[in-house]
Amino acid sequence: EAYWLPTSYAAIGSPSWTVTTDPQARFYQTGVIHYRSKTRPKDVADGTSKTYLIGEKFLSPDGYENMLPGGNGRYGDNQGAWSGFEWDNHRVAWNPASSYQQADYQPRQDRAGIDNPGFLAFGSAHSGGLNMVMCDGSVQTVSYDIDPTAHRYQANRLDGQAVNAN
Repeated sequence: EAYWLPTSYAAIGSPSWTVTTDPQARFYQTGVIHYRSKTRPKDVADGTSKTYLIGEKFLSPDGYENMLPGGNGRYGDNQGAWSGFEWDNHRVAWNPASSYQQADYQPRQDRAGIDNPGFLAFGSAHSGGLNMVMCDGSVQTVSYDIDPTAHRYQANRLDGQAVNAN
């Protein structure tokens, strides 16, 4: 019998969600863990202490216990932790193509009644912020009020913008 293991953590796919292998594309995968990634420590040009690796993900409390395999995924947690690259185990920090989506990618505290489009955001049940694992293995608490630009920069391993989490 197969068992399903949900997770409350997600990898940094990139600042945006669109998957591409074209380095000239607008949404090139610049995060650390992304579709078919083979990122090495030397590939984290902005510094391993300044770049997100994994973070807590936003989940509506409505879905904490009632999402099952094969569910509709509206809470962003209908697959196991090791299911491959998809929205249950990856989050993004930015979509430069849409100011509407930009607000939806801000970290947020888990709150009942919030559904799409916040399912791609980082977040947690903690009141003060969420925990992010940096590429050097350290853990930083990131405020829900983090500047959107700083959040985007920390999700990108090679944009030349090494900033602090808060």
